[in-house]
Amino acid sequence: MLLLDSDDDHSVHKAAYQWADPARGRVTTDPTPHTTSPAYLALDALRAMVRSGFSRPEAERMSTEPAWRAVTRWTLVCDLREAIVLRAHCLTVERLRRLGAWCDATGIRLTLLAHVPEQADEQRLRMRLQDAGLTDVMTLRGTPAIIDAIGPAASGRRYGRPHMIMLIRCPRCPAARWQPSARTAGAARMRPTSPTPTASTAPATPPPAPGWPARWRPSRPQLRSPSPPGRAHGLQPPGDQGFAAWPA
Repeated sequence: MLLLDSDDDHSVHKAAYQWADPARGRVTTDPTPHTTSPAYLALDALRAMVRSGFSRPEAERMSTEPAWRAVTRWTLVCDLREAIVLRAHCLTVERLRRLGAWCDATGIRLTLLAHVPEQADEQRLRMRLQDAGLTDVMTLRGTPAIIDAIGPAASGRRYGRPHMIMLIRCPRCPAARWQPSARTAGAARMRPTSPTPTASTAPATPPPAPGWPARWRPSRPQLRSPSPPGRAHGLQPPGDQGFAAWPA
């Protein structure tokens, strides 16, 4: 099917993108701009199928024949039945011929969406289609007719993996205790062990941090006379009779 969008309406492209759902056998291929190689179109088709393993840095770059073989096989494996190719007016004869071979090998229903504002543009497109062997195609014009031919948007479609953090619910049982992970336990084993500070080795007051003002420095403890035994525990003598009335 050939859809001629003479107005280049944004709603037509939006409807084509929303219609696509690879999980249900429907893909929309958007050719990379300013490219003429058939291999690029094959990689765009694989990307529309959500098969982008070729784009990894360690992946081997595919030429034209391996790329189109991958498109044919993934089409059969994923059970794709319909495909829309955008900007068909920019496709070369070789690219159109590859798309025709793709349809013959897999039986997929192909729809070409082209932007032809002038009669001369449509004539050039039809000549390229004829050279590629795609002559028996149905043509539709007008934005409403094109949107109806594309079909409704896919419902319940997921766009990639949701970006959320799964929090683990900790048990409230008092017997449950935290267990250190292997990484934490390994880091603890690698750290040098230091003796536990005691009353004789620990400093009386921590040293002040460098740059602190002098008023924040801890003052030296004043020497006082030893207190009676009772005052050491917070006891006060009864009345104002002094220590003479304190029981021995």
